[in-house]
Amino acid sequence: MKKIICILLIIILCFSILSACIKPNTQKNTTTEGTKNAVTTSENTTESTVAEGSGLITVKQAKLTATEFLNYMKNKDVKNIINYIGVNNTYYSSEYSTKEKLKNMKPYLFFNDVELDSYKILEAVSYDTYIRVKATLNISKSGNELFPVGTSTWIIDVENLDRLNAIQLFKKANETINIISGLNIECSEGTGDAVDFCQRFSTEFKCFETLTDFKKLVPNTKDRTAINSFCNALLRFLPLSTYSEYDDRFKRIQLENLAQSVLGITGFDFKKSPNYIKAEDSLSLSFLGGNTTFCSLSSEIFDLKTKQYTIVIDYYGDEAFILKAKTVKYIVRVNTDSSLTLLSTKLLFNNDAKLAWYSD
Repeated sequence: MKKIICILLIIILCFSILSACIKPNTQKNTTTEGTKNAVTTSENTTESTVAEGSGLITVKQAKLTATEFLNYMKNKDVKNIINYIGVNNTYYSSEYSTKEKLKNMKPYLFFNDVELDSYKILEAVSYDTYIRVKATLNISKSGNELFPVGTSTWIIDVENLDRLNAIQLFKKANETINIISGLNIECSEGTGDAVDFCQRFSTEFKCFETLTDFKKLVPNTKDRTAINSFCNALLRFLPLSTYSEYDDRFKRIQLENLAQSVLGITGFDFKKSPNYIKAEDSLSLSFLGGNTTFCSLSSEIFDLKTKQYTIVIDYYGDEAFILKAKTVKYIVRVNTDSSLTLLSTKLLFNNDAKLAWYSD
């Protein structure tokens, strides 16, 4: 009996010593440095872990995505660059003709004039909707002011989901972009109601040209499809604070008054809408769906004397906020009841690039 007890004690002691000697190893080498045609690993960092099947990527995967993107830039592979940064109608989509794809790629051919000799991935930090990767780029020659010659630090935000056009932001580390609207990205704080008001106007009505007479927004009253689209866009844009008996029904007089006070639209016959309900004198409209543009605030000035905002917004041709496609100036009046009226819009810049657009 004593022998058995002794044997058990020895086994327990040996097991305890063995367990104490085993230590978990969570460090992996994942820093990447780019040369003209090679990728090396040399720096220590900790890899994030995610639940299997969650669709989220790890820090290591984000670094690999950033590496692939910079390799395409180094090799001047514009076809793959525009896919990674979410340019609409991208080259590899089977949905569009070759002519459309080439036209959409044309504004980004400036990448052919940038000589990226080498790069180095520095670090990566995980946030809720993206992973921010920092990198240094060594550019020996450039034909575009966006990419200065020399060594500079850049930020590459990789979407925290596994998809192809994964680059959400690509900018110099010392550059400030006050993002108003984007896709799955933490937008800048401090943009007020008037800024959101202007952005939503252009987004819903796809209005980026000079416009001082908002009656031009009103579609052909004989075109039922255009009228329906207009009414739904108006619903998503107008500040509807009171509702009819049903959440999706709005009194015609309410829409008419708001269209006039907010946009100066008069004379539009809402009865022509295919969703007009004669017995209730109301419209049944859907809040479902919406559009997202990729834009940033350039400037915002408020005149205390006139109670007017002058707001300038930049709109981009890609989801990574690289190429500005249009710049629009808005004049907005703040009324005595704190409501807003859009007085005018003016197109300040246009390079004819197709805007990055997302509809849900």
